[in-house]
Amino acid sequence: MSRDSNQVWRLELTEEDKKFIDTILNKAMESKVDLVVFPEFSIPEKLHTKISEWTKQNDCIVVAGSTNLERDKKFYNTSTIFHNGDPYRTEKAKLSPYEVSNIEGLGPSESENQLYLQNTLIGNLGVMICADEFYHETRAEFLKLDLDILCVIAFQNKAMEHHQSINEIVKEAKQGIYVVYCNALCESYSDGSSAFFGNLYREVHNEFIDAGFTQNDGIENRIIEIPAIPGCIIVECDLDNKLVTLPNRDGRRSNVTVERPFVFKDDSLRQLEINELKQRNEKGKEQKKEEYQPTIPSVKLFTSKYIGRQDDIDYLKEFFSNKGKHFLLLYGVGGMGKSHLLYECIKEYKGKTFFFHAVSPNEEFSLNKLYELCLLPKLEGKKSIEEKQNQFIEKFQENNVHLILDDYYEVQLPEVKSLLPKLIGLGRGKMLLLSRIIPSNINHLRNDFLNHKILPLLEESFKTVIQNYAVIKCITLTDEEIHLIYEKAQGYPLGGQLIVDAKPYSPNLNELLNDISKYEAELDPEGKDYSGRLLNRIFQKGEPREIKLLCEFSALFGLSEIETIQQLPSYNLKLFEGLHARKGFVDMDAQGKFSSHAMIRDFSYSRLQDREALHLKMAKYFEGKINGRTDEDWKYLNEAILHYSKTREEELLSFKYRVERKFESRNIKGLIDKSITRTIRNCLTLINLYPD
Repeated sequence: MSRDSNQVWRLELTEEDKKFIDTILNKAMESKVDLVVFPEFSIPEKLHTKISEWTKQNDCIVVAGSTNLERDKKFYNTSTIFHNGDPYRTEKAKLSPYEVSNIEGLGPSESENQLYLQNTLIGNLGVMICADEFYHETRAEFLKLDLDILCVIAFQNKAMEHHQSINEIVKEAKQGIYVVYCNALCESYSDGSSAFFGNLYREVHNEFIDAGFTQNDGIENRIIEIPAIPGCIIVECDLDNKLVTLPNRDGRRSNVTVERPFVFKDDSLRQLEINELKQRNEKGKEQKKEEYQPTIPSVKLFTSKYIGRQDDIDYLKEFFSNKGKHFLLLYGVGGMGKSHLLYECIKEYKGKTFFFHAVSPNEEFSLNKLYELCLLPKLEGKKSIEEKQNQFIEKFQENNVHLILDDYYEVQLPEVKSLLPKLIGLGRGKMLLLSRIIPSNINHLRNDFLNHKILPLLEESFKTVIQNYAVIKCITLTDEEIHLIYEKAQGYPLGGQLIVDAKPYSPNLNELLNDISKYEAELDPEGKDYSGRLLNRIFQKGEPREIKLLCEFSALFGLSEIETIQQLPSYNLKLFEGLHARKGFVDMDAQGKFSSHAMIRDFSYSRLQDREALHLKMAKYFEGKINGRTDEDWKYLNEAILHYSKTREEELLSFKYRVERKFESRNIKGLIDKSITRTIRNCLTLINLYPD
């Protein structure tokens, strides 16, 4: 790959590249496939005539990668789709930073010319070129088209980012969709890992994981992936059944059939054996090193459809887009749908990136933490809380910070609580707080700042939510039963879901409903008492070992990987699958990390026995994983600090001494990294441990 005189990228094919293309086309002809997809930048214009002729002789559509073509004295990254010899061209809407030229007037341009093909031999077909797939506006437009197959062609060095994003496209497509991700494999430029995505029955997906076709990493809509080697995959998919049914009514048991991937070597294709696939996946896991991620996680992802509340959606979207609005408190009962509403609105937001943090009840959320979240420099020397707060307000506005704090009601430290009255007067940047109630120290000022209450669902929307939830739980409910649940829960979604969860522990629904009172928001504004009574019933009659594991899980901070969860004393795979897959008390995000709803987490943590011993065990686990000063080591240090802070003071002091020796915390210059963000992280991590 290199830039030409017009500063656009060009690929010079080697003889091996040409043989590879010929081999793929021959395999496609032999297998009588309907669609062949090549990656971005892989097919130069001089090969278009050859591919056009090939499609005349074979009833097959070819997405011929992309190349920069000239139109109206400008160059556009263009993908050409051939069928029966005819070319159909679609252009890239959003350029990646690596495509943009630093020489004014040169390089490729962004385009508004995108097309899709209707009623082809493979249904409705769309093509997105690499970076286009990351932009909400282009994704939203393609999702409106009722596509059967979407091809995402790429030249991307972090394929996993595409995998995670495409996984969400499959979830969002209401009528179902298949997505072909075709990524180039080109030395340090692009790392391959092409894959096929779609809806798949859980039991079939598990078979594919066991066979090594895909990985168990939380990307549940990825069906098969090519290892990072030159080759191809062949997939047969049912265009009439892009969605799965519960229970599985598919006579073939699966809507997708796959072959083992083919590897290109010695000018021919060889099919990989199952043991080779497994070995390659295991080797890839060993070699893969997780990059440093800021302590700011992404907004929690939701897979279920958001029902109702259009007025709330419009209100929040208007706050995001209105440059004159800087502070909003979104409040409502825990489990009313605040976090889901946030996800629904921010997934299409196109403005400045928000930092996001969910406050944990186990966490001492301090002013230092706020500085860290917003990547703001702290005041040097000893300053009063008033001075620190004023500095934060000043720097927040100077840097036009956008921050979302979820579960703000969990904040306990006075230094952060007393900051709130100052935040409501922000004149620049944006701050969104999600809380169960209006905090007492600004309740008297509620007419002086933007605040919006999330109310219970209307009955029709509530019925839809509960019916969908019951289907997932494999519980059958009549319309009359759902109406009775509505009468008890009064439109409170989490309350209704917990009633469904509690139903298996009661002789019948009527007995359960007679035993609980109606939800009254005025008497229980946080929903703690109502959800607590239902959870208490489940805890009393549920599987004791599952309940014990759930209580231990509640002691973990933020999102947790399965390796961390395996350190819990009561961990057992079957028990954890029960909490996640059957009970739904533990959620998994698109990255394969686990968490619980705040109401469930709070209740479970309040019933956790011997908390200190568990926190000490987890603290020692994370400390034991620190081997140096890499990004992973700093991540483990952060986790260890959080857990040691919940142990006896002498344990924390001893840990501080060990960290001082290992990280040389007095050597300030030693904390400086090439990356400014990492330097700030290094300093603030140790400030959390040594606040004085």
